[in-house]
Amino acid sequence: MTRNFFNFEHEIKQMMDEHPGNSSDRHTKILAKTDSYRLLLVSLTKNTHIREHQVEGRVFIQTLKGEIHVGNGDESVKLPKGCLTTLAPMQKHDVFATQDSVFLLTITQLNS
Repeated sequence: MTRNFFNFEHEIKQMMDEHPGNSSDRHTKILAKTDSYRLLLVSLTKNTHIREHQVEGRVFIQTLKGEIHVGNGDESVKLPKGCLTTLAPMQKHDVFATQDSVFLLTITQLNS
């Protein structure tokens, strides 16, 4: 069994060092990828919007820095640092950063 350890403060600092300033509105770093899940670190600059989309697996979004809003049709959930939300497979959603933000995105695979 492979075991991974992540220090999120270190990962966030490394991501910010690799992408200083506003070189892009969005950066993604793959922390782990297996047949059963994907673990990604995503940074968004303030006012960045990820348009509505959906993924096949179950989604877990946990804000590590800043604040994001996760929308689902007419509803929007505010996720400040330390909060987590889940989405069902194929659930349409969008993400909006109200501050410079970093979140942990976990996607489980349906076929595992």
